[in-house]
Amino acid sequence: MKAMKLSGILRILMLLLGLACSCAAFQVQPNSYKQPFPSPTSSGRRKQLTALPSQSATLAAPQRPIDSVSFLPFPSVVEVPKVRNYWVEELLGEAFGTFWIVAIGSMASMAATFVNPFMSLPEVAMIWSMAATSAILITSPMSGAHLNPAMTLALAVFRDFEWRKVLPYCTAQIMGSMTGSAVSFGLFRSVIRDYEQTQGLIRSSCLESARVFGEYFDPSSLSALQATGIEALGTFILASIVFAMTHPSRKTQQEDNHINIVPFVVGGTVFSLINTLAPYTQCGMNPARDFGPRIVASLAGWNNVAFQDCWVYIVGPVIGALAGATLIDKVLFKAVDRDQRIRATFTSANVE
Repeated sequence: MKAMKLSGILRILMLLLGLACSCAAFQVQPNSYKQPFPSPTSSGRRKQLTALPSQSATLAAPQRPIDSVSFLPFPSVVEVPKVRNYWVEELLGEAFGTFWIVAIGSMASMAATFVNPFMSLPEVAMIWSMAATSAILITSPMSGAHLNPAMTLALAVFRDFEWRKVLPYCTAQIMGSMTGSAVSFGLFRSVIRDYEQTQGLIRSSCLESARVFGEYFDPSSLSALQATGIEALGTFILASIVFAMTHPSRKTQQEDNHINIVPFVVGGTVFSLINTLAPYTQCGMNPARDFGPRIVASLAGWNNVAFQDCWVYIVGPVIGALAGATLIDKVLFKAVDRDQRIRATFTSANVE
């Protein structure tokens, strides 16, 4: 029964992503059909068609390129919108970025748990941080490298990210993390099975082996509320760094330096936070990175523990990301925005 429910969840996620891609790919540009198509039997309509190119030249230029297609036997050219693939590129970027992070990071966690028990936490944290850094470098030109539903939500609230893209982005991130976790499990499947047989563990209720998929905390040491606070704190710090480093006031400075240091700063922050918070809650800070692998774990046999306290790793990061974005955009950098507006006003007045 649980397997059927999870397969239903997977189908729903794939359906949402497919609908988002379809709607985005065939979205018509504004002003594309200002005039109706002419009738071939009407001379008046022929004149209207002949005048169409000059009329369309006075219209505002569309945001996306359009193709010109000639409808024979008419000598005139009617503009039709070009099929968009920008959303597809963005969603693939988000899916690949989360896939990259989870695949590399999960393999490091599995190696440390099942193969090399002497692998230390800083080594695992370094691999996770390098995966995050490289994923941002790869996907930032494609999608902006959100790679985290909490960050996507915060960007929609405090920056100019479109709300209609929030759900498709989050769906792509979850699917990417699921794929990365599935690849890691496929590579370590036999090793995990041997480990469970050696230790006499029952997979369906074994938290020790489930930890390599999602994040868990020790209920004997922390309450769910405390774990939520720790996750919120970690994501708060991460979001503060991300929003401070990507604030519009830094755009000119980064362009002058010709070096994008944001991925490396974010990667270093991830490394520090994992070393600090992982002993308590495994330091998720990313609902997609946690929830996607939990689905894979449930399908792979960890039925009883796969979704244990999963809400902690959704609510905590969302609260932390919104709080961090509020601190940067509404408190610390508010004076910077005001000064920039004042300078822009004086500059325009001097030019006039």
